[in-house]
Amino acid sequence: MYASRFAFVCMIVAGSFSGCLVTNDLHNDCRDKKVCEEADAGSVGQGCDPARDVRCVSDQSGVFVSVLGSDNNNNDGTKTKPVRSLAKALEKMAGRPYIFVCEGNYDGGVRIEGSISVFGGLACDWKYTGKAAKISSAPPAIPITFVNANGVTVADLELEATDAVIPGGSSIAARAINSPSVSLLRVRLVAHDGKAGASGESGATGTYLGIEGGNGNGKGASGTTAGGIVTCSCSTGGTTTGGGGGGPTGDGQDGLPKIPPTMSGQDGLKGVGNTSCTNPVEPNGSGNTGANAASAVPANAATSLGEIANDAWVPRSGLDGASGGPGQGGGGGGGRDGASAGGGGACGGCGATGGKGGQGGGASLGLLAMNSSVKVVSSAIVTAHGGDGGKGGAGGPGATGGSGGGGNCPGGDGGKGGDGGAGSGGAGGLSVGILWRGRAPDVDATTMSAINVGAFGTRGLGPASNDGIDGKAERILQVP
Repeated sequence: MYASRFAFVCMIVAGSFSGCLVTNDLHNDCRDKKVCEEADAGSVGQGCDPARDVRCVSDQSGVFVSVLGSDNNNNDGTKTKPVRSLAKALEKMAGRPYIFVCEGNYDGGVRIEGSISVFGGLACDWKYTGKAAKISSAPPAIPITFVNANGVTVADLELEATDAVIPGGSSIAARAINSPSVSLLRVRLVAHDGKAGASGESGATGTYLGIEGGNGNGKGASGTTAGGIVTCSCSTGGTTTGGGGGGPTGDGQDGLPKIPPTMSGQDGLKGVGNTSCTNPVEPNGSGNTGANAASAVPANAATSLGEIANDAWVPRSGLDGASGGPGQGGGGGGGRDGASAGGGGACGGCGATGGKGGQGGGASLGLLAMNSSVKVVSSAIVTAHGGDGGKGGAGGPGATGGSGGGGNCPGGDGGKGGDGGAGSGGAGGLSVGILWRGRAPDVDATTMSAINVGAFGTRGLGPASNDGIDGKAERILQVP
């Protein structure tokens, strides 16, 4: 389809042609093959290059965009009635392969698919001047995204992404997705600052859910009636049980869960029946205080910079800390004698949630290329500061256990719940000219020397020395 169209474009002016510049095969359709070959010499890809021959800049071959144009229905995208936006131009292609943009500022956030090329460098009278048209977007929008683009050339444009504003957001000037052939010629890609990642939230102390006593305290004895078992479920997971008191002369019950004690007398053991409640040598008649739960371990440090997922750069966030477990319930008191029963043990305190991981810092990227073949010639790329990684959140404090139930020999208090683990810090953000996966970009020496990158984002700190990692500042960087 395109071959016949360009043959027609070559022949529409009697005695000359209107700039075919497509393939060597189409040169046979031109009246002056030598002129065609000279115009095509050194071009990035196949097709039009107004810098070499403006005769391809025609209503038959493309749609025109101008700051003087309008997107109303009266403008059809011709030279004399240009549209105002690239988005409107894409609606009016009707099979034509080119968009021509005259000098000025335009909104980006456009998606180029198939074989549509975009050319700037034109005055608004459509003469070639080399002055780039500027296409810009505010993140998360990207000025131009190429999707399944093949045989596409973009020339004499400045693509600029402003500062990211969403925590962890990136500023990206251009993106190519699954595109077999994209050529950037005399293009300037400008990315501004990535946004710092958000700090992780601190953990919270767990609470009891649906307990019998309402507050986790042990049940008191009443004469010969022992204080019963009390079991508490925790909002942060797990249960804790205060042991029941013993009947007259009977033993109490151990508190649960079983936790290795760290202090003498804090093991949640039952009181022994028909024994002194205050005997300093155990076992005695009183129930013992439950053991404290250990603090949860901190989250592991983040060790990667991030990944490309869902056609976007996703900086690596820190990991969340684990929740602490519930403390051991107190042991139930023993029955002191034949006329009195023991008090029930209390529930242990609930554990706390872990701190959340800090968010990864956003990137400043000139070009993000995913499984695409991109050629960059006579261009420049400027990036700014990668966002700093967010701090990891501290683990929450475990709750204090309940109070043992009264009786001639009382039940034991509950042990403390475990503190939550600290979240780790997020990775620092990237400042990279071209970030790629799948196919290495083809970058000429002129462009390589004109890639100027900013500073990388620093690692997010973790409360337990579980920091993230610093970002990177590279001209070209491959990611897995």
